[in-house]
Amino acid sequence: MDSPLTSEAIEHALSKFFADPIVSKTRFFKMGAENTTALLEGNFGSVVLRVWGEQHSRMGSRQLSDIEGELAFMTACRSLQVPVPRIYVSLAGNDFETLADGRKFGLMDYIEGDEPAHFTKPMIESIATAIAKMNVLGQTFEFPAPRSWQGTVVELAHERLEAYRAKSIQDEFVGYLADRLEQGLSHVDLTSLPFGPIHGDIIYQNMKYAGERLSGIFDFDDCRESYLIEDITKTMYYAIDDPIHCVLGDDIAKNARLFLAAYEQVRPLNEAEKAALPVISTARFIYEMLKFHLHGANHPQAAEILAAQKAAYEKFKPLFEERVL
Repeated sequence: MDSPLTSEAIEHALSKFFADPIVSKTRFFKMGAENTTALLEGNFGSVVLRVWGEQHSRMGSRQLSDIEGELAFMTACRSLQVPVPRIYVSLAGNDFETLADGRKFGLMDYIEGDEPAHFTKPMIESIATAIAKMNVLGQTFEFPAPRSWQGTVVELAHERLEAYRAKSIQDEFVGYLADRLEQGLSHVDLTSLPFGPIHGDIIYQNMKYAGERLSGIFDFDDCRESYLIEDITKTMYYAIDDPIHCVLGDDIAKNARLFLAAYEQVRPLNEAEKAALPVISTARFIYEMLKFHLHGANHPQAAEILAAQKAAYEKFKPLFEERVL
């Protein structure tokens, strides 16, 4: 695990961006091997210090180009009025600098707001609109260099299915979903889908609201190139077993239609995307569900979560299996 940030390291970081900074308050949001994030307050105002770890949970060893791509995509999103933190430029004119231990760090705006506790209609519409704007950007934006971690959710679902089968786990529902995935793939042409940079992880922990207004979207570590509609399925499916934290709440089919309607006001889906959306949705569901089959054996609520996910899928089925769009 990375060593903690000392007060000297924080002072060094701030001195790269401000002349004579004085820190009055420090609050860490996250401290670990992957990233370290802290809110710093002082005579410079309120800023978020982000220190990128040497490893990413999925990408492995982090490359310099990953950080450059993350920050470039964030800046481009802001140009489309997506509420993304502003990246500070150092006194030397750089988006990020280097600590004495070699880790890269940068400063961003601190955005006021709260993690959503329950999604209302305006909140669903606002996040859908923001994702659509990001996907509009994804149609033309190019990363400065390819992200070191690639892979569409279809490929990732297949990887988890292989790992699942290698463990000789038997679950009738997983088998059903795997069959649905292969049947769906045989009827769609994924190569015809719009493909480009996506955020990849727009979930409730990575967004803030001021009342019902979306005030910020964060954590671009997972941004990569994939099918643009993958951003839709990630956001709608995440925590689908938990009505409080899932964007779709407890009225899954109704709110999914609401989400898609708001999205299409900004970026209408083409026919190929509409045809493929059930397939990408199934792949996402498999990927999320197998997380508990493969890695959740010691989770005290693994069985309950899997049962809740299955029940949620049954509510979602009319929308995507019958393609009521």
